[in-house]
Amino acid sequence: RYSLMPYIYSLAGMVRLKSDTIMRSLMFDFPEDKKTCLISDEFMFGRSLLVCPVTAPMYYDVGGKSLDADRKRTCYLPDGNVWYGLSDSIKYDGGNTVEVETDINSIPVFVRGGSIIPVRKGLSYAMEENDEPIELHIYTGMDGEFTYYDDAGDDYSYEDGEYETVDIKWSEADRTLVIGKRKGSFKGMRSDREISLYMDGRHVKDIVYSGESLKLEL
Repeated sequence: RYSLMPYIYSLAGMVRLKSDTIMRSLMFDFPEDKKTCLISDEFMFGRSLLVCPVTAPMYYDVGGKSLDADRKRTCYLPDGNVWYGLSDSIKYDGGNTVEVETDINSIPVFVRGGSIIPVRKGLSYAMEENDEPIELHIYTGMDGEFTYYDDAGDDYSYEDGEYETVDIKWSEADRTLVIGKRKGSFKGMRSDREISLYMDGRHVKDIVYSGESLKLEL
């Protein structure tokens, strides 16, 4: 979860700025898919990640070897979208049920097509800073948008407007990514950021973002 901290922190920023929600019933985002009304063991984490918790017990011997043969989790992927496995980027069509192997270290998580997910590797606690570039993961299949949010993280200066937001948009038809002009600032903010761009799990380009709008053909 720490690698997803830029995504999670941005969601939290939108809770404050736009009264958004983080944990969401499938019915919030897929009201036209009537099957979602019957699903109570999956949820959306933001508008991009579909989480399928493993709620039944798993059994292991003293050596840590699983005693459950072919342990799998049945997951429903809402209709009207394409989906990608977060860990392996395998693509699935929506409106289908899939079975995913699970173990003690993982649960099935899927990414909605048209999502933009900021990631930073190497983090081990919430407010850690490192020199790793931000990874911007674009999942194709639909148009998408995301607002990146950041602030100092160690005080209440955000209440006085000391934070930054960057609107990011993906156009499926044009295959273009627009990273908008930075809005706002805060003490200690990095003026330049190294960003590694990924599409459907594949690295495509490294860029430097200095706060001005960028339009990239991918």
